[in-house]
Amino acid sequence: MPYLQDYCREKVNEGNFTCPRFHYGAIGALYHFNPKENQIDAYGRVSGSETIDAPRTAEKRAPSGEGKGKWIVWDENSTRLLGSSAKTIPAPRKINLNDFHRDLQDCLLPTVVGFDLDGLYGNGDRGSPDEVMKKRLAGVRKVLESVARPQFICLARSQTPRSYIPAKIVDRVQKSALGLINEVYG
Repeated sequence: MPYLQDYCREKVNEGNFTCPRFHYGAIGALYHFNPKENQIDAYGRVSGSETIDAPRTAEKRAPSGEGKGKWIVWDENSTRLLGSSAKTIPAPRKINLNDFHRDLQDCLLPTVVGFDLDGLYGNGDRGSPDEVMKKRLAGVRKVLESVARPQFICLARSQTPRSYIPAKIVDRVQKSALGLINEVYG
């Protein structure tokens, strides 16, 4: 378990966790809303039943001494990347809520909604958790209202293997998030 925790802290992030999913066609576009900054990052876009400009992946042989077989990696020749460490991610396109709404209003593809509770209130946030959450939930509501009923919803408690949200309020934040999801999707 300690090895897995260290690996997750040092190697896994949204970018390289989704890399195999882009590679095998499990996802075609990813939109990331940051409620702290009220900003949407688009990794690929949706248009009707098509995806456009999805980050490209490649297969390469594992370096000697690091296992056998092939690794799936971001294709540096066709995808602009941010950073050069093991946690390198594709450079997203910054879009506004109107662009996001336009993309999703005619979307014929199944959608998944996921968000981290620390986006609603995290360890570094100051002020009343209820006031901060209220403001950020209003932004999340606008985004969720742009998405037809999703096939799947995933909430990350942001507690393990490392805490990104104060443990004493994680249940309250989760309850608020679930309440919003219920209000939007019924």
